[in-house]
Amino acid sequence: MLGRRDRGGQHVREHRGHTHVRTGHETAFFPLTRGYGMVRAQMQAGRLNDLLGVAQSGGRARYVLYHPGFTRSGDLSPMPAPLRAALKLAARVAARPVEESIRPIDDWIDHPPPAPLTAVDRDRELPMSFPTLDPEAARRLVRETERLL
Repeated sequence: MLGRRDRGGQHVREHRGHTHVRTGHETAFFPLTRGYGMVRAQMQAGRLNDLLGVAQSGGRARYVLYHPGFTRSGDLSPMPAPLRAALKLAARVAARPVEESIRPIDDWIDHPPPAPLTAVDRDRELPMSFPTLDPEAARRLVRETERLL
């Protein structure tokens, strides 16, 4: 666990890969208000998406959380030119084509997994004990979201 103050003087706590900002008397799940970059925002969005999948699972619908890994897709135009060039080069060498990345989705539609929630990261099924799939954290996220709305 790591504690620090952000540029605005708020207390920031990082624990098990999650970043929390103390705001008043509560710890928020939504700390990315300033001083963050694209990768950090994407990682936070991925963690929150995992927790929302956990929170929504258990009913009649089955959920699959899927991270295909680095895929040759997306709009690079908002990025600085050097980063765009580096990502294009990296994509040529290491990224999957879109057709390959979406193939498992077709299989899940035709043959849904039996479990209420399945999490797959780059062709590897994750155990439900994986840290970003914590049911208690999912319940806290739902409560915090409802409080904000």
